[in-house]
Amino acid sequence: MKKLIFVPLAFLFSFTALSRPNELLVYSLVAKRCERYLPESKMSACQETVMQMLDLLDYDIIFSAKNNPTQVIPQSFVFVAFRKNLIMLLGEASTGRYLESLNNGLNNFLLGTDENFNFWTLTLNHYHNKLKSSQVIAALFQDISLAKLHLKYLDEAKIEGPVTFKKNKELLDKTIDTINLVVDYHPENFQKTFYPKHTSWGSLNRNLYHFYVPFHLSGAMQKKRIDKYISFIAPFLMTLTYEFITTSDDYRYILNDPKRLDSVENAFKLKDIYAGYSGALRGIEKKPALNLIEMAELFNVSSHQAVTTLLK
Repeated sequence: MKKLIFVPLAFLFSFTALSRPNELLVYSLVAKRCERYLPESKMSACQETVMQMLDLLDYDIIFSAKNNPTQVIPQSFVFVAFRKNLIMLLGEASTGRYLESLNNGLNNFLLGTDENFNFWTLTLNHYHNKLKSSQVIAALFQDISLAKLHLKYLDEAKIEGPVTFKKNKELLDKTIDTINLVVDYHPENFQKTFYPKHTSWGSLNRNLYHFYVPFHLSGAMQKKRIDKYISFIAPFLMTLTYEFITTSDDYRYILNDPKRLDSVENAFKLKDIYAGYSGALRGIEKKPALNLIEMAELFNVSSHQAVTTLLK
């Protein structure tokens, strides 16, 4: 199972001794890929958009005081993205109604009484707005592993709220448990159940954040009237930066990228790259030009060729 670090930026801080994430560091790593893969005419716009994207991501990390501050490891921190959105949503009564409806739908699917249940459709039917729906999923379900690190963050940061906040937090905890039951009992239906209908990407990994986080970020940036193409590029390059860096255990790809990704050896990673690519495109209401197999074949030959093709 993949390491329980649920937003692509999280690992970028595991080699620092900072008590808070260094946004300039993250910016420089993603902006470097803007420079590497885009023509000069688009490079500056991409780099400017990366900083706006990080503001939208609104992330925070809490490092454990028990660990040696000079040797921070992934297990030593809890990470949250969309911090303000998460806290706001948990304080809203409508979130409770949504989570109850979602729990009922998941349980009916488990019992076999609703074979057509779809996570995205239910969310969209509740909020009647694609951008709001992607915001809700990206914030509330950013870690659907049993670790639920975003909920642990709220505990570690001692963030408390009124009765509605506490009830919704408990209900969200329960909902994620139910999602895990669905995934365990019906792993073959993960994509059909949890992603928008009528997609044919191939088998993706059992997580949501790789798709829904870039989905929301690209849509949110386009709403800010940022160029549609650049709105897609920035969150995709964020995902790509994480995936490239974590290809090696020794951070050799912090500034440089792997020359190629073997389609067999790196199959898991390629699925996550494709989820980020598809999600970022979905936010600007575009469909992938390549399927997963076609993309993997490009990376098998040359990472640079693959990325420049995906960015066209």
